[in-house]
Amino acid sequence: MSNAITIPAETVKLLRASVLNELGNVASDIAQLTEPGGEEDPRTLPELLDQLDGHRALLGAIGHQQPQRQTQVHVDLSAHSAALRAAIDTELAVHREFLDVDPNLTGAATQRENAQRHIDLLEALLTDLTSRQAPGDSGHQR
Repeated sequence: MSNAITIPAETVKLLRASVLNELGNVASDIAQLTEPGGEEDPRTLPELLDQLDGHRALLGAIGHQQPQRQTQVHVDLSAHSAALRAAIDTELAVHREFLDVDPNLTGAATQRENAQRHIDLLEALLTDLTSRQAPGDSGHQR
């Protein structure tokens, strides 16, 4: 079983956006955790910092910026499995919401078609990722 996964070019763009969102979410959680009277979070600061580091490392592996011509990338699962799974899950949730659009709105059909295409790409990657993980390893960051 290979320790790397190939992410198709079209999916890399989706994941890059998701990883950037994940970075923002974790940074926000860190800010809330460290503010006096901040919201309760069951995660500790070291756990959140580990998540932040994981997302930053994945972003480094897939590329920080959209290149002129996107190509597939190979990602080391031993280093990036948890962050990759989180990015896929987040992006799937976003695109599933895009399916729920008023059909009377201009561009609704195109939005649904694009969302479904993106969901199909992400689900294929998720299936590949899941098949490469060790039994009992969900890939989720804790």
